[in-house]
Formats: sequence, C-alpha cells, structure tokens
Amino acid sequence: VHGEILEGSRSADCSVCRLVMKIELKDKKKSVCSNEHVLALSSLIASVPDHDLCSQLASIQSIEFDRHDLTVWVPVLNRFDEVLEAAANTIKTRDILPKSSWIASASAQQQQSNPPDSQPPNPDNSSQPQSSSQAHATPSPTTPTPDSTLLVHVLRVSSLILSSTSRRSVYNSLDHLCVLLESDETEIVQATLEVLVALVRRDLTLPRRPSSRVFTHKELMARIEVLCKGYDTKEDGLGLLHCCTTPTLPPCTVNFTFRHNGAHIVIHHDELCGAPSDNTLTVLAQLATKYDVPFSNRFELLHKIRISRAYPSQSTRLSAVVSHLLALCVNHQQQHHNSMPAHFAFELIDLVSAVEKLPFDLQTVAIRTLETFTRERHRMQNIVSILGINSHNGVVPFLLRRVVASLTRAIDVELPVEYSKSVMELVLVVIAWVPGVSSFVSSSLFVTLLQLISYRDQAH
Repeated sequence: VHGEILEGSRSADCSVCRLVMKIELKDKKKSVCSNEHVLALSSLIASVPDHDLCSQLASIQSIEFDRHDLTVWVPVLNRFDEVLEAAANTIKTRDILPKSSWIASASAQQQQSNPPDSQPPNPDNSSQPQSSSQAHATPSPTTPTPDSTLLVHVLRVSSLILSSTSRRSVYNSLDHLCVLLESDETEIVQATLEVLVALVRRDLTLPRRPSSRVFTHKELMARIEVLCKGYDTKEDGLGLLHCCTTPTLPPCTVNFTFRHNGAHIVIHHDELCGAPSDNTLTVLAQLATKYDVPFSNRFELLHKIRISRAYPSQSTRLSAVVSHLLALCVNHQQQHHNSMPAHFAFELIDLVSAVEKLPFDLQTVAIRTLETFTRERHRMQNIVSILGINSHNGVVPFLLRRVVASLTRAIDVELPVEYSKSVMELVLVVIAWVPGVSSFVSSSLFVTLLQLISYRDQAH
C-alpha cells in the first residue's frame, strides 16, 4: 500500500497535481477468496459502467457475507478512491481552511513547476487561477466531478464493505475522507464518519485490537476531536434528550473562542449564524477574514458555524446530534482514551429510552455509541451498572424485549432492521465479557432470546 504525488494532466490554464492513493498489493495470494458471492459482487461493482454505478450501489443495502479479507475488494476500493478524489477536489473551503497535507504537497510541487512570477497578471479578474488554492478548487479534467448522490452511495457501500472484512489497515483513502469532513452537506459528513466508524471498529473475535491507521493520521484525528464537541450537556442545562425533543429552545450559548497574537477573542452565536441568505462557507470566509482567525483554528470555526446555524430548527439540530455521536464513536475507539463520563452515558440512555419521541436513525446511532463504549474491557465494569443489564427494567433488557416482541409480532410496531441489528450487537458485546455474561443470566434475558429459535423471517 502506498501513496505518492504525481503531476497530473495539464490544462490550458494551469497544471493540476494529482495524488494517487490506490491500493497496490505486493502479495497477490492474500487476495484469494473462496466465497463466490463475494467475488461476483466485487467484480460486478468494479466493472459496471460509470453511468450505471450510482444505481448499482443504491441497490446494495447490506453485505452479509462471512468475514473475509478486505483485499478481495481492492478493485472496488480503487474505483471508489477515484470518486472520493474527484469529490475532495470540489470542496470549496480549501482557500479558507488549511490545506490537507497531500494538498499542500501537491501545491508545493505545482509551484516548483510553475513559479508564481511566471504567471501574467490578470487585471480583469477572469477565471484564470491566480493561486494554488484556486487551482486545487478546480477538479482534474481527467476525472469527472461526482454528484452528491453517487458520493454518498460510495461512502455507504465502503462502510458496508469495511464492516464485513478484516485487514482493514490496507484502506488507503484517509486523506480524501479528511477533506470530505469539510463538506457543506451534512449527509456527506455523516457518510464519511460512518466509513471511519467501520474502519476503527474492533472485532470481538480477535484477542487484541489491530492497529488502525486512522489514529495515526494526526490531521484527521484533530478534526474528529473538533466534531466531538456538541451542544451544552445536561449539567449545563441542555441535555441530549431535551435538545432533540424540544421544538423551541432557549437562546444558544455556542461561542467560538481562540487566542491570536496574545489576545483572547470570542465570536458569539449571532455572528456564527450569519445572515439567513448566506451559506455556511460564506459565513466562514467572512468571519475568518474579519477576525484574522489562524488556519489552525478554522475547522473548529466551521464546526461552530454548522451547529449554531442548525440550532434554531429541530430537524437540523437532530442531524447535528447524529454527527456528534458518530464522531464520538470514532474518537473513543482509541486505546488511550478515558472512560465515558457517567453523565454522558445517562444522556445516551435517555435517548435510546425515548422510543416514541425520536426518529429511529437517531436512536440507532445512540445505541451504536453505547455499544462502542462497551467494546472496551476496561470500561465494562462501569457500563454494566449504567446499562442496568442485571435489572429487569434496565435499558438493555428493555431494548431486547422490544426487538424480540417486534420480530415475533407480539406488538404491532415494525422496527427498522438497522435498529434491531444495533440492539443485538449491543447485547453481543455485553455478553462477550465475563461481567456481562453473569449480569445477563441474572436478568433472565435468555428466556427472551429463546422466543427467536422458531423465527425464520429471511428479511432479518
């Protein structure tokens, strides 16, 4: 696996440097797979014509094969890498935010081949690029710019592939994912976070956690740390449940604070929201220029603008909370990370218990966040008591009984497959450790699971 910067094709106006991040396997024998269905699907996606790729990916809702090696999907991932690269090249914040490391390297190479002094002045402000940042805002003419629907499907199927495979360290598109976190479209940001969650997810069948290149990518993890900062907590007067279920909230207290030239500068919520007619990138450019915000602080400024503008509307606020939880799922998979604060665990439990008040997608992400924290052995003792596993009225027994009742048609509520699957995965993680097994037995949940022995619905 390697990545190297190559000089791309030259247009009439400027030269565009292109980074190759595709996967190259030195040992071809390791990509052998005996599952014919896996090989057929991989071959189909890799060879489908470009104009049919989006519809083909849209038809893939799950990949339920036995765990296999990620190298089987190398042709598919390399094709996806081209889509991710084209999308990263269209991100419009590159002249506002600091360039990613691979963009900066490409920019330096371009300046060496075309020094700034060699470019003629452009007094009439035409479309000819005058700076490297503008040059990189223009995608390579050899790669078509993907639309958001195709990009979301590529990211979604990537996360499905990564969730069902091992040896995920060969995945080589992290730099593109880092850039996509700058996107102004929430759906793209969340789909990118889903890929990262799949990359760092621990396999319970392995005795130890495999190393993940996500955690060694300093620039990416710095951005994940920023995305982990949400609205005020319950201790501050605004809990997750209240934030998600209340249509109208008190004035937002989100501010952006930074130090510059020894001065302590605060940008308040009203300025972060900007004018209603301005988009997020316009507000970012205006505030970055007005306050001379250092490049190292501008992604955090972008994040504060996003959540400030999402605050007034309940629907956009729910979406901001989903992004917040997905970022936590990534960040808390680090081995050195501290245990989840008890107050935040109780807030997550409030979310998953509010079954009639919240959409299923938010409940599912909240359950997955709990499951992420539970995967770590050193957290297990605290999590068992917080989840109430040894109690009939605990949150895990409640969720499991609800899912089983829905599957066996004991109640007239049809739960989404992803919601039911997340609950089962949480139960699986709990009983993977000794404290969870003893608590599970004492709560008599085995009797609940026995009802599924005769369940034969192939849809689940």
